[in-house]
Amino acid sequence: MRSGQRMDENTNRKLRKISTNNSLLLILVIGVIKIVQILLKYLSEVGGYGSIWHNNNFIFIVQQVMIYLVTIPLLLLLYYKKLNKEIRFSSVFVKPQRSLGWIFKWSLIALGVSKAFLLIINYLLMFFDISGVTDTISLKSDTFGYSLYFISIVIFGPIFEELLFRATIFRGMNDYGELYAAVMSGIMFGLWHQNVVQMFHAVVIGFIFSLIFAKCRSIHIVIIIHSFNNLIVFLNVISRNSVNDILHSKDLEFKIHALFVKNLIPTLILILTNILTYGMIIAGVILAITEMVKHKGKIGLVDSVFQYTVIQKTIIFFSSPVTIITFAEMIYVVLASITVGSSANL
Repeated sequence: MRSGQRMDENTNRKLRKISTNNSLLLILVIGVIKIVQILLKYLSEVGGYGSIWHNNNFIFIVQQVMIYLVTIPLLLLLYYKKLNKEIRFSSVFVKPQRSLGWIFKWSLIALGVSKAFLLIINYLLMFFDISGVTDTISLKSDTFGYSLYFISIVIFGPIFEELLFRATIFRGMNDYGELYAAVMSGIMFGLWHQNVVQMFHAVVIGFIFSLIFAKCRSIHIVIIIHSFNNLIVFLNVISRNSVNDILHSKDLEFKIHALFVKNLIPTLILILTNILTYGMIIAGVILAITEMVKHKGKIGLVDSVFQYTVIQKTIIFFSSPVTIITFAEMIYVVLASITVGSSANL
């Protein structure tokens, strides 16, 4: 009995350490990003008239470099060298262990189901007149500004977020079982976005990305899917920005002429991205239902070697003070971002 109790205590200690290490990585990334943002804000405030620190594009470049090319790589290096030596970083850069057909099918499921969920959440938020406010840097609506936006969300974001959440945090929690790790890393990925509008969609897509990664074992695939998803968002945003004022016009004749004569390219991009989005929603949801029926709701992930219930795992996971602090900080920021009432639309 004592031997069994000692083994349970050792197991609990190991699982708690896993929770601590992965939460520590995330809270360090968030903390350094906050410091960078505060420093850049300070430099913009103290910079004299005409200072380069008053240029939003320049500040954005510095911020992206500090976050994606300095902070995340250095902290990932720290994680693999000091916190978790049991998994190798290089092992995720391998050939996918699934066929192209399987990858395409699950890409549609990931994008379609997450966008369907986003659509539902957006309608609910609109119904309750809720929006989310973020401290993002406003880029100029010109070629250079759009280029920086593209590099940030289509290139940097997918690469480094997948290396952080799927290649590292998800794998780092696999002793809890791959399904539990997928759910928890998905929640962490959603809270990482620190905005109520993006959070729910990110939780769903983060969870499905973890499932795909668990099956493929290749980080390349989820990076590509993530990048494609963000590309659709990017094209939709810039095309809508170009014709947004026209869309709100009540003059139908002016609207048609302005959209299909003077602004044909952005109008076509907006139409195509919306068609593609709704097409992915329909195909993705149908495929997801088909897969659930076919496999009887079983995902087929590797379970934990420790025979603990979900509740027991969760109690151990949140018994780490570092994990509690990390989640509390992220939840606080999400709640602080919520704006309710007519002011939400201003």
